[in-house]
Amino acid sequence: MKIKERLKEIMHFSNHFSLSEDDGERWFTPDIISLRQTSSFVFDENRIFGRDKDKDLIVEKLLSGEQRYGGTHVPVMAIVGMEGLGKTTLAQLVFNDLRMRQSFDNHVWVYVSERFDINTITRNIINSLTNRTCHFTELADLQEKLADEVKDKVVLLVLDDVWNERADCWELLCTPMLSARICQIILTTRSEEVARLVQTMPSHRPSCLSFDEGWSMFKQVAFPGKKEFDNPTNLIKIGKSIVQKCKGLPLTIMKLGSMLCYETDENIWDDVLENGFCSLKESHHENSPALDFS
Repeated sequence: MKIKERLKEIMHFSNHFSLSEDDGERWFTPDIISLRQTSSFVFDENRIFGRDKDKDLIVEKLLSGEQRYGGTHVPVMAIVGMEGLGKTTLAQLVFNDLRMRQSFDNHVWVYVSERFDINTITRNIINSLTNRTCHFTELADLQEKLADEVKDKVVLLVLDDVWNERADCWELLCTPMLSARICQIILTTRSEEVARLVQTMPSHRPSCLSFDEGWSMFKQVAFPGKKEFDNPTNLIKIGKSIVQKCKGLPLTIMKLGSMLCYETDENIWDDVLENGFCSLKESHHENSPALDFS
């Protein structure tokens, strides 16, 4: 019962982390989509581990001369990987990197989801560029407006959580961006098919965290503000076993660690080690491989 109560707390608590549930199985309803929208905001980079090399690789690739111009195609890099890997977090780190901020006139972040509505996405891009609400409803008007807004500019666009596998829809979305002097698109997706469809440069596939990176992350969440030697030896031992079972998935490590934040009862820790993932899956009402372990 105590764990069930902690699960309620964690759902609110996890919203304050940069890690997103972009990587979970979805039940598509408007309410769920509105709750899962992401933004470019990074809550606390000190709580993010093992992504500096990934970030630098992507930034350097995007800013290299041969990737800046796509000719008849907008340059696109897909960040692709399994659920729970932290693709949105990595995109946020790239988006907010000082080199990227200084290299583009405009920076646009749009959350997409399963419903690839070209009108809505185009309107959201316009809204971000102009800081005003666009009231156009016809796609032709929206595309003309977007083309005008990006004309001769240097634009970075992030499309987070893309599921669309139709080439015609993708072409329609990208066409106005050809008016920009330079436009580069980063998108996050779990789908290899989406990555193959959109990429004009090699996709980036983040790896799972190493044990040391995962343990550092877990400690930050489960033992906030404490040194490792300040914590009971048994809790550290159990915590390391939990991290081992997380298989390097940042989202899972963060959620399990936050369940145990300020918890000192060893029985609760053992319960999380044995049953915590099942409890998390029940709380999400979904069967998510990111929450499986053995």
